[in-house]
Amino acid sequence: EMYLPNPELPNNWDSFAIQIDDDVYTIPCRLSDFLENGWSLSEGDPDSRLAGADLQLPGGLMLGWATVEDVIDQYGEPSDRYENYNVTYELEGAEYTKYLDLTFYNGFLSGIVIQSHEYYREY
Repeated sequence: EMYLPNPELPNNWDSFAIQIDDDVYTIPCRLSDFLENGWSLSEGDPDSRLAGADLQLPGGLMLGWATVEDVIDQYGEPSDRYENYNVTYELEGAEYTKYLDLTFYNGFLSGIVIQSHEYYREY
């Protein structure tokens, strides 16, 4: 851990929480939760990212710093793994609606997908 996580950030992946800078959000959450913390919407830049923001997953794992080994040490064996490039944690019985999908580049956490909703619709 480079920065200590907010004490409100849980340690377990299936809390579906994420810390962005100093604020902790639990997915799903309302858009107003982000807006109340100073975020804004930009229609002009669909490729906008959280540039400059510090992101931490439960247990204090940081985007850009955590390795696959750090993740497995914190969360245990994943539901699915593709070498050292991708790990997925899924809630049993809710594989399509509640999961954490992590990607790694050059050995470090580079992408996070948190999916937590109650239904699944096949397209």
